Amino acid sequence: MAAASKRARPFAGTMVSACCSPCSGSGSCRNWRCRFRSSRRATMTTPSTRVSGWRGAGKRSAAGSRKLPRLRGRAQDALALGGITLLVLMLHAKLVLSDTGLADFDLMGYFYPYWQMRHEALRAGTLPLWNPHLFTGAPFLGNIQTAVFYPPNWPLIPFDAPRAVALSYVAHVWLAAAGMYALLRMRLGAQPPAAAGGALIFGLGGFLAAQVGHINQVQAAAWVPLLVLAYLQAHARRSLRWAVVGAVVLACSITAGHPQETYLSLAAVGGLAAYEGLRSAFSEPEAWFNRRFADREWFILRMLGWGAYSGAVLAVILATGGALAAVQLLPAVELSGQGIRSGGLPYDAAVSFSLAPWEMLRALLPTHGEPPLTEFIATPGVVALGLCLAASLRWPWHQYTLYFLLLSIVGIVFAVGNFAFWYPWVYDFVPGVNLFRVPARWLFLTAFSAAGLAGIGLQALFTPAPLVSPSRRSLLAAALIAASVAAVAVLPAWSYASLGLLYAPTASVIALWFLFGVPAGLLAIGGMLVWRRALFAWLLLSLVLIELPLARAPMSVSHPLPAAVFHTVRPGLSHLVQDEDRFRVLTLANPAFEPGDLGELRTLYGQTLTDQEVRLAVEALKYQDIVVPNTGMRHGLDTLDAYDGGMLPTKEYATLKREILNRTGRIPTRDNRASEAKEAGLLLRDAVGDVPDAALLGGLNVKYLVADRLTDVWVNGIYHDLTFARTLRQGESATVPLDLGRPMPAGVTGISLTGYLEGAQAMSQGALAGTVTIVDIGGERFSIPLRAGIETAESSSDRLAVAAHQAPAAVIDRRWLPGNHVYAATAVFGRVLHPREMRIEAMLSSGSLTVNGVAFVDSRTGSSYAPSLDARWPRAYTGDTKVYRNAEFAPRAYVPARIQQVADANAQLAAVFGLPPDAAVVTAGETKAGIEPVRGVVTVTHYGPERVELTAEMDRAGLVVLRDSFYPGWRATVDGADVTVVRANYLFRAVEVPAGRHTVVFRYLPTHLQLGLNVSLWAAIATLAVLLAWPGFRWLRQLRERLRTAASPVQT
Repeated sequence: MAAASKRARPFAGTMVSACCSPCSGSGSCRNWRCRFRSSRRATMTTPSTRVSGWRGAGKRSAAGSRKLPRLRGRAQDALALGGITLLVLMLHAKLVLSDTGLADFDLMGYFYPYWQMRHEALRAGTLPLWNPHLFTGAPFLGNIQTAVFYPPNWPLIPFDAPRAVALSYVAHVWLAAAGMYALLRMRLGAQPPAAAGGALIFGLGGFLAAQVGHINQVQAAAWVPLLVLAYLQAHARRSLRWAVVGAVVLACSITAGHPQETYLSLAAVGGLAAYEGLRSAFSEPEAWFNRRFADREWFILRMLGWGAYSGAVLAVILATGGALAAVQLLPAVELSGQGIRSGGLPYDAAVSFSLAPWEMLRALLPTHGEPPLTEFIATPGVVALGLCLAASLRWPWHQYTLYFLLLSIVGIVFAVGNFAFWYPWVYDFVPGVNLFRVPARWLFLTAFSAAGLAGIGLQALFTPAPLVSPSRRSLLAAALIAASVAAVAVLPAWSYASLGLLYAPTASVIALWFLFGVPAGLLAIGGMLVWRRALFAWLLLSLVLIELPLARAPMSVSHPLPAAVFHTVRPGLSHLVQDEDRFRVLTLANPAFEPGDLGELRTLYGQTLTDQEVRLAVEALKYQDIVVPNTGMRHGLDTLDAYDGGMLPTKEYATLKREILNRTGRIPTRDNRASEAKEAGLLLRDAVGDVPDAALLGGLNVKYLVADRLTDVWVNGIYHDLTFARTLRQGESATVPLDLGRPMPAGVTGISLTGYLEGAQAMSQGALAGTVTIVDIGGERFSIPLRAGIETAESSSDRLAVAAHQAPAAVIDRRWLPGNHVYAATAVFGRVLHPREMRIEAMLSSGSLTVNGVAFVDSRTGSSYAPSLDARWPRAYTGDTKVYRNAEFAPRAYVPARIQQVADANAQLAAVFGLPPDAAVVTAGETKAGIEPVRGVVTVTHYGPERVELTAEMDRAGLVVLRDSFYPGWRATVDGADVTVVRANYLFRAVEVPAGRHTVVFRYLPTHLQLGLNVSLWAAIATLAVLLAWPGFRWLRQLRERLRTAASPVQT
């Protein structure tokens, strides 16, 4: 007897004895303790209900109604899924039924270009392996965010990029909701209405709506409910087929192209594996492990056994899923070794975009207005949070409530990142955390958990449950009163405005929180106090259906734009597209300007679009105006700078960019410092302090520079271009060649100058700081003095206050320029001049003189022209933006006349700065080409992404350099014979070519592609064998047993 009691002790939590002798636990007496315990005993876990996870959600009690017929259950599921589908289509009707697209910076500047290039290549029957349009060339397939091998993208190949992304988003919203419905129904024991509520909260909640600009993140996140479902099914049923299903789901998540979202999904499943191992060891009395090792001293062995089993299921899913995705994973692994995240991110880069604790309310509650940064949005809705409360209050009645609670807490704890003292330990000791930035993305786990808890909470209200004891009823009432008081009094007091923070919730937003929060809290907590509470559940589900569309309304997903917006070619972009040469573009333009045709655009789009949609349309057009990386890809343009933020750029390009910033200067930041990883992810326009050297950019094949006009000024109706400034110190001078024949053919009669002094506060009033001399084509000269306090003055307001001279009357205050003030001076020639050059000379004894703008005026016609102050950058186009042509542009392929040999790649980098455009630098020993001068001509006969063909004609053996990235996988032939590709000029590739006329061909094939293809192919065969052959084997075995039974003699 003692042994029996000892054997049963570990599972005492599942055994309830009678509460009193008179009724023997039947619940027939009036003692509330008896009624409570007997009803609880009727809903305890049994083998028939344990599969669903819900205690009391399986067969009803003997007094209840009979089990629902199977057909009726399927009909309910079909009706629920039909309702989910209908609601998803209704909320995305514009995206589905009309030719529209989503407007978001990341979509227009990243995904639309990539998707278009991918679809064009696949429509042509080729596999996109290389991208020549970004940086100096980079892998396309190796960049996992391109999602070339993601199966759900393949049906969208016929569509253009904006349309394909819109359809993909809607499909994955439905997939996320349907997957959550299946999880809640099949493993969490929810009835169809409760499962539908949780599914809608996940699919239509704030997280997926906010991430519409990161379509690959939405695609990867949509698979997590199915991944969790497959793991639970495989674990509970000991099913290899379900483990393989989980592997297929994992492979889809991997190939969707967002490694961080897949990592978070695996974190959810990994936590579930640990939870299942512990839960099974504690609460599975009839399982084999627990029957065999039921004694207390064998408890550790039970835990180890279940842990090993849970880990084995997870290992099968991981190994098979990774093998299925190997064709995408292996090229990505190769690129990751060459990219900026090789070896992980430094701490300050890894904690960028951490969720500030004071932003937690806006992260978890709908803002109904200006939303926070999309990475900080994970709101399931106010009503959903009330349902989470209902689930939490009844956690002992469901075995997965604790899991979802812990997972949501982990998501919040990790999301705060750098704002938490514990995150350095997380960064150091949690595997994989140092590979990703944006800790706020851990909120994905919170959003997923909230949907699961909401479904469980709804089911708690749909399911008749034990009566609540008077003590617990009093506790719930007190909690309800306290929550109401806090909602009415405390929350408004603890507002963003009182903390002095930006984006304080408006009164209308707080009113909406109360409008949904107070009824949700009352229904959720009040529903715990009664036995029959289905009405409470239906009311809460109705509130969910009302709140979700309202919460999504201000987000960009609810404001698609006509497709014409994305296909319009603006004038500045058109100027670049018309050039048929092979060149690169560098854009330093900022989109903060107002287009010149803003009024016409508002009239055009305002007839059919809302004000918010008109604003989004204008923003989309401005991105084309400034050729935002990577928008040039859609028009066949190559841009030196590019936007990625993931695996690219390569380490070599990032090192070159950092060296450019060291030599050119950086835009001042808040703390005037940034890690190498942060700078590598920034666009040059956001980091560089001045225009890089024209010769250096020319050597990088940059022909055009795009700049904005935000810092330019108008003085007395005369435009001044301030992009290029000339800063001189004592004794220095600068000559600017002028070509005014085309813009001012009749000559000019005057000039207007803008400039300032820096560090010259000691100059007295009227002291000569410098002169500007205009030289006519006939040799005549006209000089304009620049005197302190008359034509120019000290720029800094602080130094001007103590300067020995006064400020001139004409002051232009431009605080984003160096210093605070820019001064204008004008001069009239007294005759008509045809200037051919301008000479600026500094004569000040200390400090510096800057002339940053000049405009020539013809008073006879009222016309003016503002030339560039840098002759190497003549302006080729002026509109809403400015396009400058690089006079030192060098072609894509060339024969270097001189070859410089250095010790290694780092020495190559140092030698690139100042390298003549007709020279090359290589590492000694890598080539036999001599250092003697070589004369030759190279012609590009074919230029494709993966194949470049050149024709070279040389007077002696030498090198042919292609100004494209040197990267593993590039091979070359000369007249069909294989040759070695060597690194030249630090970034580029080159081959040795003998004297004479030869054909040089470069081909690209990722080194790991073939291996990955073989692994994925064999894994797919094995997967199909398990999914298809295994049921066949079972059917054959059952048929054989039936035939054997039929053939055996009948026993009498």
